[in-house]
Amino acid sequence: MIACIFFKLRHFESPNCKSTNVFMKSLYQFIILINQMVLILSCKKEATTITPAIETINTLPQVNAGRDTTLILPVNTVLLSGMARDKETNIISYQWIKIQGPTKFTLSTPHLPETIVSDLERGTYIFELTVIDGTGLMAKDTVNIAVVKIPEIIISPSEIIFKDLEWGCFGQCYLAIEKIDSLLPPNKPIQVYIKRDSSSDWIPVIEDTPGIQTQYTYYFENYIGKTLWIVNYIEDGYDTPDLKILF
Repeated sequence: MIACIFFKLRHFESPNCKSTNVFMKSLYQFIILINQMVLILSCKKEATTITPAIETINTLPQVNAGRDTTLILPVNTVLLSGMARDKETNIISYQWIKIQGPTKFTLSTPHLPETIVSDLERGTYIFELTVIDGTGLMAKDTVNIAVVKIPEIIISPSEIIFKDLEWGCFGQCYLAIEKIDSLLPPNKPIQVYIKRDSSSDWIPVIEDTPGIQTQYTYYFENYIGKTLWIVNYIEDGYDTPDLKILF
């Protein structure tokens, strides 16, 4: 439109009037300026602000199926106590199942983080807890329950012999004697020996000491009274050994 006006004004000049020529020349320069401004404005595009999307990384939930436990018959019931948490969402599903062990057992509430498992029989059970968060991500953990019979105990003034003990094997094999402090005289040093079914020899069991490598070691733990643990670093716990403690 401005270019059209400029064309008409340009042809409106009077050849006999200098003032008209001066006026037209000034108007001509003004129109050129306006025309340039219009072209600049028409080419300018509105700036668009683009906000980059922030990618959210959803992490797996964390789950803990609880502590491994040894039961001595006739005790055959235990509480499985699991815990789980998730950073981004809530845990929406819990599921306990047995993945290894004897066929006989009963889970009271397998869809809750805590459940009582009963009717256990002699052997080693592995129970698995699976949790799922609000986005469908899954995590699992396991707990081991060893069920053993009451050992025969022979007590004399200077020694105790436990007959036909049963190994629990979770990575390493071990024997556990709970409440051993009720059988040992207080503040007296002890010597521990083990006899395997395949031999008539009593093999020394060394107290667990950093830097000393041996197949059998023992240590005490304040758990269910004072518990004596015998660790076999070679996973060959397929017999029922005897254990002797001298004091």
